[in-house]
Amino acid sequence: MSETLSEIIKLVAYIGLMLGLVGTVAPVLPGPPIVWLSAVLWAWADGFDRVGWPTLLIMAILMILASIIDIVLSTWFGKRTGASWKSLAIAGVAAVAGFLAFSLPGALVGAAVGVFAAETLRLGGDVRGALRTSSGVAIGYVAALAAQLVLVLAMLLVFTVQAFGPG
Repeated sequence: MSETLSEIIKLVAYIGLMLGLVGTVAPVLPGPPIVWLSAVLWAWADGFDRVGWPTLLIMAILMILASIIDIVLSTWFGKRTGASWKSLAIAGVAAVAGFLAFSLPGALVGAAVGVFAAETLRLGGDVRGALRTSSGVAIGYVAALAAQLVLVLAMLLVFTVQAFGPG
């Protein structure tokens, strides 16, 4: 591969790494997989010289954990406060719609409003119960986002140390 092509591919990978970081806090983009695929692309362009398969395997494990924790924490907090599966699904759809309309704050509000409306209907107008449930979903979403961000930052740290560290 020519030096110019290699540099262009690395530039695309850098953009992907940034998009992956943004995608970690934006529910529309799958942040952890984008970070991992961008690291693979960069490693390929570099001939797997500085970033090899052991590093990519560590990053893959972190990516899988980040993806799993996102689902587990938001669902666990919602179920812990009594949300139904249908309400959690509605919250997910409302989060995406809120994000598309108003970015990250819209996603948080969309999820909370979606689960609140669904739970109010399910609980026969019990606003207090619906508020408890929707606050649990919101807390779960924020906890999942924070955990996922930490794992993606760890992925980026592992990549950066291998790609640009001494050696």
